[in-house]
Amino acid sequence: VTALDGGGLTIRAFAHLAPETLVAVEGPRRVQARQAGRRLGLVPFAIAGRVAGLEAVIARGDRPGTMQGFVVGQPGTLAPACTLAYAVTSRGTACGGLLMAVDGPAEDSLARILARDELTRFLMQA
Repeated sequence: VTALDGGGLTIRAFAHLAPETLVAVEGPRRVQARQAGRRLGLVPFAIAGRVAGLEAVIARGDRPGTMQGFVVGQPGTLAPACTLAYAVTSRGTACGGLLMAVDGPAEDSLARILARDELTRFLMQA
């Protein structure tokens, strides 16, 4: 979580996928993942605020003191893997996540549920 000047707030999150997962970025806010013949659609969403980026990172260690796109492999080793980095930003309250669905109808159903005002009110009460 990063607080910005002027009351802005950005929440950054990461989803680490298994090393053998094939990942394709389909657009600015959509990723398709495939593993062992199975498909998974991944779409960042915002309930409060707005989605502020999506990035696929694989085996990146070019910044001093940071590594992204690795998971623990054999004991004591790191294996390159895809990490999805996404963010939700707002001037006040930020709330969101990563929608994951195995097919189009499931994704549409989840998107409709996430868009309901009752869910937003429930999540914002805390």
